[in-house]
Formats: sequence, structure tokens, C-alpha cells
Amino acid sequence: MYLVWIGQTRCDVNRKTGLPLLFAAAMATAVLALEAAAKPTNQGNSQGNGSQANSGNGQGNNGNGQGNGGQGNNGNGQGGGGQGNGGSGAGSPAPAPAPAYCSGYSPGLHPWKLAAGNVTIAATAADDCWGVVTKDNWSTQADPFGNDSAGTINLNALFGFADWGFVVRDPSDSGSPSSGSFGGVTWTLTGNGDGTWSLETRDPPPAQITVDFIAVLKGADSWAGWFFDDFTFSVPSTTDDGSWTIAWNSNGGQTAGFSHMSLYMRDARVPPPPTNPACTGQACSSNVPEPGTLALIAFGAWGIGALRRRDKLPESKRVGA
Repeated sequence: MYLVWIGQTRCDVNRKTGLPLLFAAAMATAVLALEAAAKPTNQGNSQGNGSQANSGNGQGNNGNGQGNGGQGNNGNGQGGGGQGNGGSGAGSPAPAPAPAYCSGYSPGLHPWKLAAGNVTIAATAADDCWGVVTKDNWSTQADPFGNDSAGTINLNALFGFADWGFVVRDPSDSGSPSSGSFGGVTWTLTGNGDGTWSLETRDPPPAQITVDFIAVLKGADSWAGWFFDDFTFSVPSTTDDGSWTIAWNSNGGQTAGFSHMSLYMRDARVPPPPTNPACTGQACSSNVPEPGTLALIAFGAWGIGALRRRDKLPESKRVGA
């Protein structure tokens, strides 16, 4: 007879018949012990996996209203859910407003924040402005990439005219002034990237020339034009300095960077020479004598000549001698 403890139980085992039973009991005890030891680990893993899955489900619900991605694969599901939410939340960007004239809006209300005073020359602001044009917001364009051109400007009859001619363009990276010709005058443009620009005129008289012109600013992938009506330049001239401001934003939400400046002109006219400032009213409106005055002068000259001829006749030939 053997005395055996199985767990907390005392057992009396017969030597001959009890040994196999004792061995079986020991094995059962060992199996139970292993299962008991393994059970908390499995529960921990299950809890851990469940927590991750719930976390994935939660993010999946936030992202797209479904938890399938998180349930199927914890790590990938979480990442996919977050990305899906970001894409749907951002949405498509609002379409850009169409170009418009500044004169049609009260100050500060233009859809592109343009103003006639954004461009000046010789301390004179533009008379009007129009824009902003991108490659996508205006269908009537001669250039498919949204660049300014005489074709696009004339297609739209900007500022009421369709006979604009391209004169000169100065890119921001040119490093030197650019020149073009219009109305028999050479125009030299310097478009600086610091918000200033200058224009010089040279070549033969006239001493002055009057033109309509558009100053175009290209910023990033868009442009706008400023209209100067009947502006008179001296020829040749010292530098006429001006200023410019790009007020609109690019697609990235930042102020559009300066790309180039262009000039388009029309209707070159030579103004009449200035009148004598001493003349007022009718005092010297004409320097050509009237016909009656000329007749009186001629008759007087004839009379004086006749008297001189009479004085020169000899005494013997005088009548009545």
C-alpha cells in the first residue's frame, strides 16, 4: 500500500493494481497543470488581439463607417481607415472664380482682390484692371497653358478694344531689360521682382507719343492686366518708374510668385505741339494776315512807288512846265 497525494487529495494505492492508476492520475494532473498555465496566456493574447481589433474597428468606423479593414488585419486596417478618412474629408477644391473687371466692384470686393492701384507708373494708377486668368477658369484663350498673349487679349476685346499689339515682355529671371518697338518708338521694360518696374523710350522724334497700354503681371500659373488710357510719354525719356503688387494667391494658397511683366499697346498718337503759354483767347490764335489786310498793304506799296517815280521825272517833262 502506498500513500499518494494528488493535488490536495490523499490517496491509498495498492502496490500491484494501483500503480497504473497512479501513473494515469499523474499524467492527468500534469495535463491539467499545463492547461491551467496556458489558459492565462491565451486569454492575454486574445485580449491583446481583441484590443487591437477593437482599436482597428474604431478607426475604421471613424474613417469610413465600416470596421472590416480593422477586423481583417489589425495594423493594416488601422492605417487604411485613417487614410480613407483624410481623403474623403478634404474633398475637391472649389473652382476658381472667373476673371472680372475691377471697375465692376467696390474697393476690396473683387473676387481676386485686384485693384486699379496695384500697378502704377510715374505715380499714376491704372484706369482699370481685369483678371485673374488661369488655364482652367476661362475658355476664350489663345494659349492653352494660360499664358497672356495678344490673341487672348483681342479675343476678349479687353477694355473695349480688339486691336492690341504685343510690345515687350521682361521675365523675372532675364537679368537685364527687354526692348520692343511700337509707334516708331523703342520701349525698354525692366520688370523687377521686388514690386517695381521701369519703362524708357528712345529713337527718333516725335518729342511725345500718346498710347493706350496694358501692363500684364504673370504670377505662378495665372495673370491679370492693368489698363492705362491715353498715357503720354516723352521721347526720348528718362526712366519712368512704377510699382506693382500681385494680390492673388496661387493654387497652394500662397501669394503668386512674380513670373514676368508684359506690355500691350494700341492707338499710338502724336499730340499737337503745345501752344505758346503767352497766348490767351484770340490774342494770337492766328499769325496769317486776313485777305483784306493784304490788299491794303499792296495798295499802299503801289502808291508809295508811284510817288517816287513822279519825283524822279526831269523838269522839262513835267506837265504844265
